Amino acid sequence: MERPERRKRGCKAPEEGGQGGGEAKRFNKTVRCSLGEVKTCAKMLQLRHKTRVIKAGFGCVFDLKVDSNISRPLMGNIYTRIDPTTIILDMGEANKVLRITSDAIHHLFGFPQGDRTHPRPSTDGFDDAVMRLKGKLGYARSDDIKTKDLRNILADLMKDETKDDLALQVFYLIVFMKVVIPGTSTRVSREAAMAENLVFEDMADMDYCQLVVDDLRSAVVRYQQGTSRGKAVTGCAIAPLLMYLDCLIIGKTPNVDLRTPRINYMDQAKLLELAAADLVRKGDDDPANWVFGSLPVSVSMHYSFLCSLT
Repeated sequence: MERPERRKRGCKAPEEGGQGGGEAKRFNKTVRCSLGEVKTCAKMLQLRHKTRVIKAGFGCVFDLKVDSNISRPLMGNIYTRIDPTTIILDMGEANKVLRITSDAIHHLFGFPQGDRTHPRPSTDGFDDAVMRLKGKLGYARSDDIKTKDLRNILADLMKDETKDDLALQVFYLIVFMKVVIPGTSTRVSREAAMAENLVFEDMADMDYCQLVVDDLRSAVVRYQQGTSRGKAVTGCAIAPLLMYLDCLIIGKTPNVDLRTPRINYMDQAKLLELAAADLVRKGDDDPANWVFGSLPVSVSMHYSFLCSLT
């Protein structure tokens, strides 16, 4: 397979991840999570690939209704309000408390929630799994593989039916990097260990929802300790943001929609409207100084996420 042209190291790579909408464009903080990237790559897959992805429990990627990060200020603000010990989001009012659980993630994305242990990401982004992946894809050990490179590789692999397993491996790398466990790096790193020996037929029996929660917890800790705060929002930050916005009411007659997975039935324009209407006061580069919470909560939607009010 011919490898994509290598990006010159002297050029600054464009920021990856959705820019969000409205006032979020003023908030110059990087968000690694990108539903838009996954949506773009999912459209490349052919029927034979889609069938296997659906059987693996990741079928939601083919009907994503959200492809932006909606509001980066709200994302950052939410990260300052999550208790990493309990993974409870407290937006300051008794009825605005969300427990971020494996069940809630499954309700949102429909990702597999089985009882088998999923492959774990590595702790070192320069481990042997990354080197083996580079060799398989035709890269030198000193090269970086960015999301754009994976997208180009995936497009090339679509032309060869004998490389369907490699195509799916590349696709899941993108899903892991951009939704399940978005990290601080724009290059393939710790996710390589997860995708290296994937048995696609076993994925539906694994608990990827708990993986999202565990990685989100770590991302919140890093953010609150200042490791990534002010620089990047890592982890699946879109999950608590969508959970929160999906529970809000705008107007006198709320439109309660309990269909799942929620990500396939949300209205992006409405989410942008909700985020703007919920804003009480704009802040500065520190998300903790932004104030949200103007809108009331739909009790029905709140309980649909299996949330706790205590």
